[in-house]
Amino acid sequence: MSTLPYAGNVRGSRVPANSTEWAPDKQFSDFWGYEYYMLEAVCEVLRCKFVVRNPPDQMWGSIKAGLTFAGLIGDAAYGMADFAFSDLFLTYERHRVITLRIRTLPVALYPLK
Repeated sequence: MSTLPYAGNVRGSRVPANSTEWAPDKQFSDFWGYEYYMLEAVCEVLRCKFVVRNPPDQMWGSIKAGLTFAGLIGDAAYGMADFAFSDLFLTYERHRVITLRIRTLPVALYPLK
């Protein structure tokens, strides 16, 4: 999963740049938030795991030279992440490289147990 932790529904703590834990795609840790908890619940049921990465350029999905994408959109479009969680604006350009899904979200989340 690729995300930026200052998105509305996934939050995280910044890893200090001088820390041994810091890497270009690991600039945040200790994630929390509604989408993060949903993914944890789904993985508990499916008995799978997920890894959170952050786009090294910390971009949402801007178009770079050569008509390629940076950031979250680039991570999802070019196979660096299976999917991206974030509040993203739907644009024609983004629609051309990834499938953006919009779902109606429940008012409350209930434990799956």
